[in-house]
This record gives sequence, C-alpha cells and structure tokens, in this order.
Amino acid sequence: MNTDISFDLETLGVDPGCVITQIGACAFDADNPTAEKQVFSEFVNPQSCLDLGMTVKWSTIAWWLVQPEAARKAMVTKETHHISKALDELRRWIVAVGDPAAIRVWGHGATFDISLLEDAYRRSGVPVPW
Repeated sequence: MNTDISFDLETLGVDPGCVITQIGACAFDADNPTAEKQVFSEFVNPQSCLDLGMTVKWSTIAWWLVQPEAARKAMVTKETHHISKALDELRRWIVAVGDPAAIRVWGHGATFDISLLEDAYRRSGVPVPW
C-alpha cells in the first residue's frame, strides 16, 4: 500500500482559487523506492472552474503562450471533466491506492499544489481526501 502522493497541477494562475486545467498525481512509498508507483491524470474543463468563481491570471496565460506547442495543445484537445467530477475521481483514486488517513501529500512548495487542491475541493463541495 502506498503511503505518499505527489501532486502536479497545471493551472491558469498561481494562487488558491485559480483555474485548474489538469490534475496529476503519483502514489508511491517513500520508505520503499522500489515499490510500484501508481499515477492519476485528469484534464479539467476550465469553464467549470470559472463557474465556481475561480480566477485566471494574465501572467500565467502569457507564460503558457511561450510553452511548447504540444503542452499548449494538450489543454484544448484532451477530453476534459467538470472540476467536481475530477476532484471526486481523484478522491476515489486516493482511497484505492492507500489509506487516506495515513498518506503524506506532496506538492510544489508549501503553498502551491496542496493549497490549490484544497481550495478547489472546498468550492466544489467534495470532501478533501487527506
């Protein structure tokens, strides 16, 4: 059973409450580096985030505009899901890969991935799974 989950979000801002366009996660056991890892990836419909009052920052849009074409295209060509559905799928995945009460969550810095996910869970009315 995995004890750690690392998150990687793609967003249209850098603060809690910004639009999330993709949720990525990797479950692993930090105490056993050879243990099997499991991954989660879900593309989010940005409009569903905007409908919940989430925001976009121009500086992040400008950053995306200079990223490789494949990265930019992925945001508009992949099948997307409502943010609430994506967060519920993430919650179900977490329960399937480990004990939510015992997992350690990891993200980029102390205030990015985890803070943004917790804000999105609150806005969506989906319980935070950790």
